[in-house]
Amino acid sequence: MTAGTDTTHRSYALITGASAGLGAEFAKQLAAAGKNLILVARREDRLRELADALGQQYSIRTQIIGADLSEPDAGRDIAESCIAADWQVDWLINNAGIAGPTLPVEEIDANDWNACLNICLNSQFYFSKACIPSLRQSGNATITNLSS
Repeated sequence: MTAGTDTTHRSYALITGASAGLGAEFAKQLAAAGKNLILVARREDRLRELADALGQQYSIRTQIIGADLSEPDAGRDIAESCIAADWQVDWLINNAGIAGPTLPVEEIDANDWNACLNICLNSQFYFSKACIPSLRQSGNATITNLSS
């Protein structure tokens, strides 16, 4: 959907990890309250299904972004995409997470460890940092960080 010039139509909550669990529940609750949504996760098929259902049921605008937050630049790239599309993010919900390795330390692959840190920690920092200009413009911004 294309955002209009009315700030109500440009204003969005961006939710990472939105394809299931708490992220999907945040999306449902905010949609029921009339909030436009940008849903972010790896599984685009689940995002599209959720976005379509919520958009129809609650007459809100929905956008989806398929992204792997284990990639170091994912948060910045997504924030830049939102700015380019003129989607005003006034609520950022950093919800994406992954269970960390449960192996003995000497058996943990460094790439698996770094992917876990990127998803659970670094993406929250980089998303928040990249969204600060948009959040400041809204005058009523919120960042919600979840951790596991």
